[in-house]
Amino acid sequence: MKHRLKKHFWYYLSLTIILTLGLVLIVLTAYDKQLQMMTIVMTTLMYVAWSLFHHHLHHSLPVKIVIEYILIASLGLTLSLFLFNI
Repeated sequence: MKHRLKKHFWYYLSLTIILTLGLVLIVLTAYDKQLQMMTIVMTTLMYVAWSLFHHHLHHSLPVKIVIEYILIASLGLTLSLFLFNI
């Protein structure tokens, strides 16, 4: 586990930054529901794109992983839209 964390440290750090920045922007754009929705969608797309790019770099991008990331992102998008009442 420790070796895996060390090997993928920059990936985890950048993904944490992407998601944290997305959450901050979602909270800051609460005054405009359309802008907030676009922020949620862009954060979701960045999550999927960055994750697939990471797997592509490490030569481990089967269709199963692509579908998994898309499904997790869809679930996150749906929950976000429900929680933020958009």
